[in-house]
Amino acid sequence: MMTWKSYTVVLTALVAAIALAGCRQNTARAPQPAPPAISSQADTVRLSQKEAADRRLDHRFPPYPVKAKQAHEEGAVTFTAIIGRDGHVRSLELAKADFPSLTEAAEKSVQNWVYKPYLVDGKPVEVETTITVRFTLGSGDN
Repeated sequence: MMTWKSYTVVLTALVAAIALAGCRQNTARAPQPAPPAISSQADTVRLSQKEAADRRLDHRFPPYPVKAKQAHEEGAVTFTAIIGRDGHVRSLELAKADFPSLTEAAEKSVQNWVYKPYLVDGKPVEVETTITVRFTLGSGDN
């Protein structure tokens, strides 16, 4: 027959084992963010719009198109872009435009943006990304 002291020792050992098991579960490392996706074309990396925007070195926003301003048109123009190894925009494909009157100004501006080249294993690669230019009246009118 077990005494109260025996029960206390067994209970203490059991609590310690449960606490230790809980600590081991909580010490697992948090998952690391996935690296940028490398496309089937070995020299192209897909970056999110934010990741690419953080790499912009030179970007001037377009002047607000006069006709769009007079018509009180506000909205966004979104492109799928390829940024070359040298950091210059190599190609733009229109994905969406809230107003066609905003498209030309956005495209002319984005064509001149420059990005810090993205390196994979120390070598520059092309970047595929999304670029959105927003036109908002009353905020400096771009």
